[in-house]
Amino acid sequence: MNIHETKLELVKIILNTNEEALLEQVKELLSSSGEDWWDKITPAERRAIDEGLEQANQGQLIPHEQVVEAISKRFNK
Repeated sequence: MNIHETKLELVKIILNTNEEALLEQVKELLSSSGEDWWDKITPAERRAIDEGLEQANQGQLIPHEQVVEAISKRFNK
């Protein structure tokens, strides 16, 4: 599929949807000026990400299986 066909397919999909939330997401995506998501998050979110990366770099990780088990025990009672 070439770019022209891709654009036409997207137009068809957009015209045939009534999902307002989806249309808003498409609009936001297409109107973004290449802005980095990092610039859109709060300072608290940045600190939390940096803290998690530092913990990971120090080997302070929890295996996926252990997390799944803990969540299952907590919410599947």
